[in-house]
Amino acid sequence: RRKTDEYVVLIAYLCLVGAILLAIFAYPIFPQCHSEVFGLTSFKKNSEYLISLLLLAGLFLLQKNRNNFDLTTLRLMQAAILFTIAGELSLTFYVTIYDASYFSGHFFKILSCYSIYRAVIENGLTKPYNLLFRELSGHKTELENKIRERTAALQQSTENLRGEVAERLKAEKELLRELSVNRMLAKISDALLSQNFSMREIEELIVGAAKEMTGSEYGSATSLDPAEHTEAEQKLAMHASGMWSRPKNNLQGFYTNSIASYKYSVDIPPEQNPYRNYLYVPAVIDNKAVGQIALADKPEGFTRHDLTAVERLAAVFALSIQRKQMEESLSRSERKYKSLFNDAPDMIHIVNQEEKI
Repeated sequence: RRKTDEYVVLIAYLCLVGAILLAIFAYPIFPQCHSEVFGLTSFKKNSEYLISLLLLAGLFLLQKNRNNFDLTTLRLMQAAILFTIAGELSLTFYVTIYDASYFSGHFFKILSCYSIYRAVIENGLTKPYNLLFRELSGHKTELENKIRERTAALQQSTENLRGEVAERLKAEKELLRELSVNRMLAKISDALLSQNFSMREIEELIVGAAKEMTGSEYGSATSLDPAEHTEAEQKLAMHASGMWSRPKNNLQGFYTNSIASYKYSVDIPPEQNPYRNYLYVPAVIDNKAVGQIALADKPEGFTRHDLTAVERLAAVFALSIQRKQMEESLSRSERKYKSLFNDAPDMIHIVNQEEKI
């Protein structure tokens, strides 16, 4: 909004009033408004209509800017304008000063002046703060709305930032977990390749790594010899717990954090089921279970990440079992043929290409 210069407006009104006074008294050029013979002239009536239209325009502008006024002042100013319009229109019908329209016109003018008095003088004296701080209150409300909007936007940005931070922390946690698993697998692989362990030592190394990776309190890693364990291909059991695994035709790892409600635990005697949660992964080579890793009692419960890590460890365990079985098979074969060679009743000799013994 453009700010109005009060001095310019005052000077303009003074000039207009001065011109009208000169036109009436000094220079008799102002049109006649009343005739003793005909009563009100057309100029007088048209002027009253024009004034009424201007007042209606003022009423419209007042309604448009109603937020700048308190409700009481607004209603009184609107009443003042309406009373003035009614008075102006009433004064267009009288012929003599004794007519009822003449009386009603002035009565409406009195009501208009009273409304203006109530709106400006009385409210200005008894409730000055409502008039003085009306605009300030509007700015305060606008400022509060902007603060609420900015606060909501800031809260939304904070929530988005928290979400991004949570996603990043989750990704970092996943990377750290993956790095830890890779380091453990590399450590186990190097140890198994560089040293000649017994099967019992391999099992202890594997179960120690599995418990460290998952944080389980109990664990077992055992190899299965198909030639000696006919029941092992049908049901794989966790050592000393009685927790039966899935059947042979579904060599998949699994975990449960509620053993009592797990469907494969129905065959477990109550006295053989002392654990809270359980994770099982078979060590598989050529679709045959050659070993198993079983873990129990992780304080916060097993997760899909634990199952994936132990499955990777089980793959290393399976290769170790296969290697150990091949070494034992080769050793048995060597002993067998050495025994045949040493215990043969006939002389056995070896010649080279030059037919030399």
